[in-house]
Amino acid sequence: MKGFIVSSLIYFLLGAIIGLLMGISPQFFHLQFTHVHFNLLGFMAMMIYGVGYFILPRFNAKPLKWPRLVPLHFYLANTGLIGMCLFHYLNLFSSSEVMASLFVFFAVVEAFSVFLFVVNVITVLTGRVAAATATEGRSSGAGAVSVAQGSRAKGQTKPAGGVRPPASQNMHLEGRKTISPNTRVGEILERYPGSERVLGEAGIRALLNPAHAEQVKKLPVTLRAACERHGVDLDALINELEAFVTAGEPEAAESVRKTAGTAHDEGGYSDSEGSASGPITAGMLIGETLQHFPQTEAVFKKYFGNGCFDCPGQVTESIAQGALLHNVDPDALVRELNDVMRRG
Repeated sequence: MKGFIVSSLIYFLLGAIIGLLMGISPQFFHLQFTHVHFNLLGFMAMMIYGVGYFILPRFNAKPLKWPRLVPLHFYLANTGLIGMCLFHYLNLFSSSEVMASLFVFFAVVEAFSVFLFVVNVITVLTGRVAAATATEGRSSGAGAVSVAQGSRAKGQTKPAGGVRPPASQNMHLEGRKTISPNTRVGEILERYPGSERVLGEAGIRALLNPAHAEQVKKLPVTLRAACERHGVDLDALINELEAFVTAGEPEAAESVRKTAGTAHDEGGYSDSEGSASGPITAGMLIGETLQHFPQTEAVFKKYFGNGCFDCPGQVTESIAQGALLHNVDPDALVRELNDVMRRG
């Protein structure tokens, strides 16, 4: 991400210098093509690429589908732009088919780089928000249990056998719905103090951390998006929240959960199981990893800086997504996190 921003500023400076030369003397007007494209495809487009890759996955709580295309996009965009401007300039003084063909070639490279960006980003903006699923199988010999974030959230919150709260409870809640799938999580936290416990126990566990909850209040994440991201049953959670709002205390929501039946009773993930087991996977949320494995704080600080601990993104970002945003190899980061976790 940072490479796009740095390139953008360099192109902006070069474009300004060329523009100044054109203003000083008409003899530099032959650089007009370079001036325009350095500012358009260099400054503006590179800035959009860098900011887009950084911001859009956070706003939509959904990682890029093809993160490894980002470095390829970076090199193709720069190569295409520089090649276009170079051979357009040379073609002014040597009108040959070779120069014209090379110009077309680099123009195609530049266009292809734009295609990579559009395809990669459109997967973030469209479709359902994918819950991170990095499932590790259970080993019958060693009894190893995965704590992959997607598996944990699913096992923690999905009603067993697809059971829903009884119709009588749904009717009891009907007519006084105050929370909808499109309600912001931050709005729920602000309007109903204590609701973070209901949300956390339902599977959005990072909200049990007061600092995370305060940061989420500022985000535009809807309840639907949060449930899809964490693999939480949306209808069941809305019923729990409505029960909490009506009774004014978390115990009411707990009664709904017990009636509905959850995977806790079916041997799903539990706090004690997850906090003691491994390994850490790239699909786990950053905030959740810090919550269960506090000893990993030094590793995140090393790669992401101190700002990581105040960033609202750690509530919705996976380790892999954070690594991409900070130009860090996700595999190397996960290995180091697991090394620190095993050492305790």
